[in-house]
Amino acid sequence: DLYSSIGAGYARMGDYAKARIYFEQAESVWEKNHMEMDQNYITLINSMAINYGYLGMIEREEEYFRKGIELAVKDNSIHSFNMIYTYAIAQANAGNIRKGESLLTELLERSRNYYGTDSRYYIEALKNYAAYLLDYRNDAATAIKHFSVCNDYLSRHPQDANLRDPVYEGYARALHYNGQSREALVKIQELLFYGSKEEYSFDLLANPEIDSVQADRRYVRILRSKYEILTDLFSETQDIGILRAAAATSHHIIDAVDKIRLNISEEESRIVLGDHYRKSYLMAIRDSELCYRLSSDRLYLEKTFQIAEKSKVAGLLATTRELNAIQLHIPPEIADYEQSLQREIGILNSKISLEKGKVKPNKLLLAEWNEKILLAIRARDSLILSFEKYYPEYFALKYNTVAPLMTEIPSIVGRKINYISYIVSDSLLYIFVVNRKHRELVSCRIDSILFKTLGEFRDLLSNPALVKDVRSAFINYQEAGTGLYKILIEPVRKYFISRNLLISPDNYLSYLPFETILSSKYEGESILYRKLDYLMNDFDISYAYSATLMKEIGARNIPGKNRLVAFAPFYGTDINLDSLFSGNQQGRGFLYDLPYARQEAEYVALISRGNLFLNEKAKESVFKKEAINYNIVHLAMHTLLNDQHPMNSAMIFSQMNDSPEDGLLYTSEVYGIPLRAKMVVLSSCNTGTGILSSGEGILSLARGFLYSGSRSVVMSMWEIEDKSGTEIVSRFYENLKKGHTKSNSLRKSRTSYLNNATQLKSHPYFWATLIVYGDNSPIYPPAKFMAIIILLFALSAAVLFFYLRNRKYS
Repeated sequence: DLYSSIGAGYARMGDYAKARIYFEQAESVWEKNHMEMDQNYITLINSMAINYGYLGMIEREEEYFRKGIELAVKDNSIHSFNMIYTYAIAQANAGNIRKGESLLTELLERSRNYYGTDSRYYIEALKNYAAYLLDYRNDAATAIKHFSVCNDYLSRHPQDANLRDPVYEGYARALHYNGQSREALVKIQELLFYGSKEEYSFDLLANPEIDSVQADRRYVRILRSKYEILTDLFSETQDIGILRAAAATSHHIIDAVDKIRLNISEEESRIVLGDHYRKSYLMAIRDSELCYRLSSDRLYLEKTFQIAEKSKVAGLLATTRELNAIQLHIPPEIADYEQSLQREIGILNSKISLEKGKVKPNKLLLAEWNEKILLAIRARDSLILSFEKYYPEYFALKYNTVAPLMTEIPSIVGRKINYISYIVSDSLLYIFVVNRKHRELVSCRIDSILFKTLGEFRDLLSNPALVKDVRSAFINYQEAGTGLYKILIEPVRKYFISRNLLISPDNYLSYLPFETILSSKYEGESILYRKLDYLMNDFDISYAYSATLMKEIGARNIPGKNRLVAFAPFYGTDINLDSLFSGNQQGRGFLYDLPYARQEAEYVALISRGNLFLNEKAKESVFKKEAINYNIVHLAMHTLLNDQHPMNSAMIFSQMNDSPEDGLLYTSEVYGIPLRAKMVVLSSCNTGTGILSSGEGILSLARGFLYSGSRSVVMSMWEIEDKSGTEIVSRFYENLKKGHTKSNSLRKSRTSYLNNATQLKSHPYFWATLIVYGDNSPIYPPAKFMAIIILLFALSAAVLFFYLRNRKYS
């Protein structure tokens, strides 16, 4: 019961990943001790089903609903009633609305017969039935009648908060749907300010102070109901005062979500939170932008930009701020202990996930690992609480949720940089352009055609081998490429002040290397990809998750000296992936050796005077030990993506004996390695791709390296062709050594490659896969700068020489 109760608490906070660990441990204890499947067990199974649903684990959700409903239909306890209600909702969400209604009708009758109409249990069943009619039958009139009965019960039992909140909220929504918006707003305000010293009676549009509320899912749900009422009122009245109130409420929702996120410690839970509340951010952006258009008040432009920044990788930003706070304000020995706990949690999570993927998982082993991970999580959480109590600077940095103003952006990204930030919804595209001269927002309507074009263009880029008609593919590439340019770049190009673009993509734009879109079509008859008017011909392009994250990454303390380490394993015979991953996903195929990748690593280490771990020396254990001592890390090896569990994507090191390591560096393990790198180059396939999280962007391996301490990552958007990739990466380092920025170095290496490429190898597939994310500044001092330093040194030496000579003669 203790494990189950703690899990329920974390689920209410939105920390579903941590809740799952406690729930599964509770179930393990139940099974191990052969305990009775009583009412508490039914509650546990119900909680697990709901929690699996939030985590997107649909098969597990269905399994536990089946398990729970078999017990619940035979029992008249409130625990069973709750199980049946959540199962009915699951049925309705799956399209079985009639079945869900039938379950709740029967449940209402059972509660009436068993407990009576004046019992709390009957009132709860009635409330659930009323909410169902409202949400799935649009029957507001009947819902109002039932909610009125519930409201009368609450007037006699006003302290029942667990019942009061959903009844008041449901009643307000029913009134709203029935056209009684003012009465609905009164009911919502009564709920929002219940028990508060703040007054709302004279201002139905006011919101509580964010610091005075307990921000949780319940509170956000109530705010969303208020927001819907206000937006409908604005549609009816076109009163800009109501629009401003709706915008203020949407901003308040964002503040509440930020507050929830800060109390979540698990990365997986933060990702789920971002997905769940993505729509709230889009609504806040839309309302702020509309306020700006109608009022011309640039404060709303700033607010729109700040919310757009907050909407991107908010989970990664929160963990980065926490990591920075530890590194800057916690004694090193304590910080190292926290990192070791984080590594242990990551490794155990990977082991548990992989074991569950097997056809017959070992339950005893899973229980043992669950117990270990609980101990590690408790130790880490206890440590974090002590940080917050005894280190105020840590507390201030961790709980800082402020996004920069547009006026601050040039100082963050550079005075010569054009920062372009995209926000993509189903029907609207927002483009922010910020530099030292302009602060602009352009918006336009979009539809499914944009997403279709993006998909087709991406396929043409990354899968040229699948093309049957080469000429048609060339024409289609130009059509899609110029079409994307007209939507994404042309509307804002007039605001650019230089050839340096820092792009913050959003949604499916995250899969697009902007360098490959076309400013115009090729007028010749031949199929010549090298002659196309790529955007990279005009601009040096780098990428950022957000300017806010750039600011946090820039605050990291990185050693100034350039020390490089490179890893490139020899795989010997072809690797059968089924032998690496013993699970229920067989037939993965083979990975082949990468001889050119080793040549690349040798050359990179040579020109950078770095350290090289080649062939069997390129072990996972060596990387974990050595990488923290270098500020340039180069990895040339195979990568394996896990689309179902992104944290289990892995880089494949040498497969020679490396006990206790397995030669697979999982993303979850990367999060626990305290890097202090200026740049990590992932010269491997698909290191920048993966599942798209609507709130967190692409969940890639590269993301893990940015989190763990690197200021920038060079990553691949699809498979790297071994020979051409080696050529481009080698020239990239040559250009870096000359003092060029990372994006300029990459553009120069691509241009040089294209000038000498065959017609086949000039296709963007061979040269456009690598992109730069994060800090784009030069790694090495520019040649002009070095010349000035040498000249100044020579002049200083000459002056000193003449001074000493004159002094001698005098």
